Amino acid sequence: MKSFTIFASIIAAVAAEWTCPQDHNTNYTVYGKQWNIQCDNSIQGTDIRRFYNGEQDTLLSCAYACAEDPTCLGTSYVSMTYTCILKSSIDAINLRPGIWSAYPIEDENCA
Repeated sequence: MKSFTIFASIIAAVAAEWTCPQDHNTNYTVYGKQWNIQCDNSIQGTDIRRFYNGEQDTLLSCAYACAEDPTCLGTSYVSMTYTCILKSSIDAINLRPGIWSAYPIEDENCA
């Protein structure tokens, strides 16, 4: 029974990862906020922090790092180099193959 519980936990963790292109333009929850995923799109704006060499090795972990920083408005993740870039502004979102981005969206019901 113990091995089944561990296996189920591993499956749940893998299923929770965001993947491109499957998750393009979908919303997921991070710390209670909805985040929109943009595959092959880069957020143009002011960089506030970069994580290199897999310090944040997925778009999901990059989004969690952004959510923990009150000045962060979005994140771009360079899939080829495992680089996570936190942004304090979103000036534009441009097509960039291999770069995946995520940003929190406003709850339309709270307006």
